[in-house]
Amino acid sequence: MLMRASVAALLLFFVGLAGCSHFQSERLSFSPRPGDVRYFHVSESMLFWATDGFPGTEVEYNLSSLVKAEVTTVDDGIAELNSRSLSSLLLKNGHILFTTDKDPAFSESLMAMKDLLTSGVVERIDDHGQVVQARFGNQDAVAKLDGMVHETALVRRGLSIMAAWQPRMPQQSLKIGMAWQVPPLVEGGLELPELRYEVSHLDEDTVTLKFQSAGIGSGVVADDSGRGFQEVRAERVKGYLELERHSGWPRRASIVAHRKLGNDGDTAWVSSQMSLEQGGLKPSSNRNLVHSNAAFALYHDRTRMSDPWFESEYLPPFGERTVEESFDRLARTLLWFGTDVVDQQLGLSFQVSASGFSSVLFHLPEAVRLLDSGGKPVVDEVAVDPRFLMGSWYSVADGIDPPLVPFLTDGLSQAQLDSIDRVEVDLPVTVPDQLHTLRLSAGDSVKPVGDSGITIAVDEWAPEQVILRVTRPEGYLPDAFPLIKPLPLTGEGEPLPLFYTRESHSLFEPLRAKMAAEFTEQELMWKQSEFAGEVLLLIEGLPMAERYGDLIYSLKAPAGESIEAIEVNLYTTRDEVRTFSAAKALSTLNGGKVVGERFLTYSDVRDVEFAPLNLSDLTGQDAAVDWPNVVMTTAVPAESGEVRQVDANTVEVSEALFRDLEWVRATQKVVGLPLVAYSEDGSALKPLTDGVFGAVDGGLAPDGRKFRFWGEVARVRYPKRMMDEPGRAP
Repeated sequence: MLMRASVAALLLFFVGLAGCSHFQSERLSFSPRPGDVRYFHVSESMLFWATDGFPGTEVEYNLSSLVKAEVTTVDDGIAELNSRSLSSLLLKNGHILFTTDKDPAFSESLMAMKDLLTSGVVERIDDHGQVVQARFGNQDAVAKLDGMVHETALVRRGLSIMAAWQPRMPQQSLKIGMAWQVPPLVEGGLELPELRYEVSHLDEDTVTLKFQSAGIGSGVVADDSGRGFQEVRAERVKGYLELERHSGWPRRASIVAHRKLGNDGDTAWVSSQMSLEQGGLKPSSNRNLVHSNAAFALYHDRTRMSDPWFESEYLPPFGERTVEESFDRLARTLLWFGTDVVDQQLGLSFQVSASGFSSVLFHLPEAVRLLDSGGKPVVDEVAVDPRFLMGSWYSVADGIDPPLVPFLTDGLSQAQLDSIDRVEVDLPVTVPDQLHTLRLSAGDSVKPVGDSGITIAVDEWAPEQVILRVTRPEGYLPDAFPLIKPLPLTGEGEPLPLFYTRESHSLFEPLRAKMAAEFTEQELMWKQSEFAGEVLLLIEGLPMAERYGDLIYSLKAPAGESIEAIEVNLYTTRDEVRTFSAAKALSTLNGGKVVGERFLTYSDVRDVEFAPLNLSDLTGQDAAVDWPNVVMTTAVPAESGEVRQVDANTVEVSEALFRDLEWVRATQKVVGLPLVAYSEDGSALKPLTDGVFGAVDGGLAPDGRKFRFWGEVARVRYPKRMMDEPGRAP
């Protein structure tokens, strides 16, 4: 059992706190069409802790599911929905209890929960969005959870896109400000409190309802644990529900609830947050970026002009590569490795660190096409996986190559999956457009940025600190990725040699101010995770229309220095769609045809000192060495000679050169044979042959003196002995 039964009824209290509705004939109703299919990401976290002597410790559970909901029939205003989980993850205090692909260990109840998620639930929902009947698909699993009300309720919420949103819409004309109150509801063992709903936002396509507790809801639920009855009281319940105006399908929803559970005089406080988002929405909620942006918005980070990353971070065009160079690297390294893990490779994969993206934001694909070896579609249409943005297309962490499957495999046979030879993705991206450079001084208040609609306002100016506010008519979302870099200047117009910066969002600032009043700047560095978690909870509880705000930039000078001016380099952005094609590369791992390219990156060589590879640009073709009796040589593979071209991706070295390489490897303690191959543009290629410098363990077995590389070899660079040293064997 996941949690003591004494808190079971507490969870039942959550399940139907809002409603589903639709605008039709001047009223809201749930009216989907037979055959309609939607995909949803549903997640719930629950944190509880004990007080007043209640036994136990703080525990947090997280259930995240990708749910497919399909309307099977619509009859007399009642729609029947079949909902099941395509993928689920259950965590306890951050530890995995089970996933779709990983069974729980030694737990019949956890196995039953997983079976229920997979088999799904059939619900009958009326046009007011109220669930009138529900039945799990696996009754044997239900029987194994008999009496475990907490586990059953958690699965129900993880599956249903309707049970938690039942407002019982009134027969009223739809308009902003329309409000109504619903009494408590008992349905299928679920206790719903008294709630007040209000239409807060309305446009041509969507309707947003906000709701909160109408009072303190309470209910009494039987407890089979032998502890008698327990009373559940809602201290605060708040949330929103965004709907498709013309069908009533939920688009987004969130509940935050804080409750107190009393049991024989003892008390446990419980906080729960549940969210839902339909796949394919624009804009989508990027919770990973919100969390990351919030973490760095808490304290001022130190920057020195002498830092190696200073220019790429603060001076245009920003980044080590241009946008087009980065896209070129993506296209060259984007490969398809299938839907099963093979040699730690899975799905679509490209080299993030080699691509060097620093100013591009990726969005959910518009379409994905699966092609066979003849270039024909494997299936006519495939659904995009709405979790795609939860992966790493936008990650630039060094050494992380994001493995992703951008489509849903549900309904595809293994034979169809095996026949995929190429995956094409139509990917919307936001890229830099026009560069604007502005200079502000103490006398400035607001400056427009050309005709872009963006303005930069000075919120505060003092010699030791300047705070800027960047605004635009539509505002910025908290996961914004803008190319805006303020730089503090001296009286001579030069950047301060040392300064501190903080980038934030106006929605973060009230929480940040509260925490900053309690802790010093140094102490705030250790509060990033706590702060980011609070911000994420706040943002996910807001309707999308209320998440827009301003960007805040705070700059500080060190003691004894002063900020005389600010230079702001800012790129406007434009949206476009780019098509990328990834060829199947599994054969490359097995010694077959080499597909695409892979490059050596800093993560491959960070712990070694091999002079032929210049770690700053990863080419190093002109690097020197300081090894006795050794000279670096660059050669173009030919039909004969020291380095022979076997094929476009493979070279063979002579016996004499092989002895030299082995000697250098041994005497200079190089990890692998010190032979580096380069593409035509001078990029160092990743070796496929095991035992070569930079190769991944478990690569292709060596074939004599032949070495294979991931890309076409244009030239190679290697050390040679100038003379033999007495007493030293090669």
